[in-house]
Amino acid sequence: SYYEYFSTLLRYHLPYLHFLFVGVAFMAMHTLIGIVMPRQKGQLLDVLIAGDLDGFYAAVKLQLFCTVLNGVVNSISQQCMNRVSQQITCDLQKRMFSNLMAQDMVFFDDHTTAEISERMNWGLGEMLAAFQGTIRLFFLVIKSVGAMYMCL
Repeated sequence: SYYEYFSTLLRYHLPYLHFLFVGVAFMAMHTLIGIVMPRQKGQLLDVLIAGDLDGFYAAVKLQLFCTVLNGVVNSISQQCMNRVSQQITCDLQKRMFSNLMAQDMVFFDDHTTAEISERMNWGLGEMLAAFQGTIRLFFLVIKSVGAMYMCL
């Protein structure tokens, strides 16, 4: 079931919870900046239309700062999530390899090396992508609700 799958993934993430929390925090900051930036663009246009040149330069600097900050925050978030994925993949591959070495020789007569390698590598990426995709979807929903709120 989905609950068992998600709880298993969460258990694999527990040793790397600090990286996961940092990644989620930066992902939340990225989402919040993404909500605020359209408002900043609107203020930039308002100042331009009003003819306030000093206000326009200040608004451009703020918009540029928010854009750069958004890119940096997103990069840090992606790095943290990738680090967690790599660590979990490495741990699971070590566990699978140790279990593979404990098999009888008959097991290796029935399975080719390519088949064993494919089984070891294929499922890990799919498993980790599902968990992180759920987190990204959660923040996308928050961003959408924030954008609707800004439109009201």
